[in-house]
Amino acid sequence: ATVLALVLTLALLLLAFRRLLSSALLLAALGISLGWSLGIVTLTVHHLNVFSMMFVSVVVGIGIDYGIYFLFRYDEERDRGCEPSLAVARTAARSGPGILLGALTAAATFYLLTISNFRGIREFGFVAGTAILLAFVVTVTVVPALLVLTDRRRLVPHLVLVSGGSPKPAARGFLPTLRPVSGALLVLVPTAIALWAAPRVGFDYNLLNLQAPDAESVVWEKKIAAAAGRSGFAALATAGSVEELRAKQAAFERLPSVADVQSALTLLPARQEEKLVLLGRVAAIVDDVVVGAPPRLDVDALIEALASLHRRLEQASDPTAAIASTLLRQLREGDRRLTEIALTDFQGRLASDFSEHWERLRQAVRPGPVTVAALPDVLQRKFVGATGRLLMQIHSREDIWERPGATRFVEQLRSIDPDVTGQPVVAYESMRMMERACRHGMVYAFVLVAGIAALMIRRLRETMIAMVPLLLGTLWTVGVMHLSGLRFDLVNVWALPLIIGSAAEYGVNMVLRALEARADGGPLLPRSTVLGVAFNGLTTMAGFGSLLLAHHHGVWGLGLLLVIGTAVTLTASLVVLPVLLRLSVAPSSTVTADEPIVVPALPHAS
Repeated sequence: ATVLALVLTLALLLLAFRRLLSSALLLAALGISLGWSLGIVTLTVHHLNVFSMMFVSVVVGIGIDYGIYFLFRYDEERDRGCEPSLAVARTAARSGPGILLGALTAAATFYLLTISNFRGIREFGFVAGTAILLAFVVTVTVVPALLVLTDRRRLVPHLVLVSGGSPKPAARGFLPTLRPVSGALLVLVPTAIALWAAPRVGFDYNLLNLQAPDAESVVWEKKIAAAAGRSGFAALATAGSVEELRAKQAAFERLPSVADVQSALTLLPARQEEKLVLLGRVAAIVDDVVVGAPPRLDVDALIEALASLHRRLEQASDPTAAIASTLLRQLREGDRRLTEIALTDFQGRLASDFSEHWERLRQAVRPGPVTVAALPDVLQRKFVGATGRLLMQIHSREDIWERPGATRFVEQLRSIDPDVTGQPVVAYESMRMMERACRHGMVYAFVLVAGIAALMIRRLRETMIAMVPLLLGTLWTVGVMHLSGLRFDLVNVWALPLIIGSAAEYGVNMVLRALEARADGGPLLPRSTVLGVAFNGLTTMAGFGSLLLAHHHGVWGLGLLLVIGTAVTLTASLVVLPVLLRLSVAPSSTVTADEPIVVPALPHAS
């Protein structure tokens, strides 16, 4: 996935800048930030899990954005005639705030994932958020230095008016061709569809569906459920005594959602008092039986008895008559002395073995009551805790992987014991807490992004305009999910706050550039800004899209939803936002996209 993300990113960089050196420069800076990030992981988390490993794809997709913004604006300043050092200074001053805001909003929303109850999601949020901040630091420190060192020999003409010549435009602009009515229809139609579809998007609570379908644990859990009619995972409850254990187990077994309860009582015989009385009667009979010594062997008598048996078997047409005939022939034809010795030895061993087993039976019919303390250690460790409390394993006849079944099972168990625990209870509570945390995360992400944008833009109307693509993108994403048959789950539900954080930079950078045009003149939306936003969205989708190679279905679903969300938010930014900016933010000068702007010749940077 990482290799694919890097290859796609490099291809997009070459398409955007058409210069191998500049593209390689940005990838080198990205590699530095990844190295720093892995160092932070080593010092803090100490490991990567199946989720936090995704941070590489995230940094490739989002971390490269800041370098793209910087390089597009740097090229614009160079086209104006600035020397590399001056172009870097102007780029940092004019595009730096937008780049900083993008890094802060993206990192903040990733840090919001640390409120999740899933350790993997928490670690992913921390690692990815830190990596994004490091990518920003590298962009504003390493990238400018590399540009100054590598771009000195590129000749760019200075903008001076020469007789018979024409000045070079300061920046080529991009103005939307949509009329307000067309733009309104373009927004209202998909928004109406999304408003209809959004409430119909389902939620998949089944944790098995997050795993790879052919994972051994998933395969065997399904086999157990099909064969036994219940899950292999059990809820757990405890009792302080055998009497409490017996009462609780009986109460649990009466619940409609309970299929089976296993405890130490499972190993103890039922109705022990009745059985001890019966065994006492058997013991009296056994005691009256005395096993005597075997009589002296008489081979002739044995042959006569066997011959009589053979005749009766033949009369009854019994198939064992052939065996009796063979034994009779061997006894008659064999050496009498050797036969007697062999049979005497066999008779002695048979008598001894019978005597031993009879004595065991004599002892077995005099058992004492079977108690938990009398169980073998291996069984005691399974059902008896270190403090002496007795464990119950409660299996559900409901499908605990689906929300309705898990709810019925857990709520019924809690009616007997409020302190019941175990995997079904933990999963049930985790789902509730994840839902609540996700709702809060959505609100926190939007408030955070809006707050940071307001601090940067410092104008209420323009801040609200910058937030429009986020609102539309989030709503359209949920609408596309329903139309595509997708459902939320406990992993991809975190895509929405991540989309809000990672895509906030699109609208904010466009609004900041429009405000700059209003203050200083020039095109409302220069080509460099529009291309920067477009290619940042494409690289972000490339990074997120590489997650679609994951075998883990939860990671795959998260990557898919992030790609969809980024695509629709980018569309809203490039299609809807320019129309709003044209209506609300007019440049102070009358310069249009097609008029050249004459600027003074800039001195060479020393």
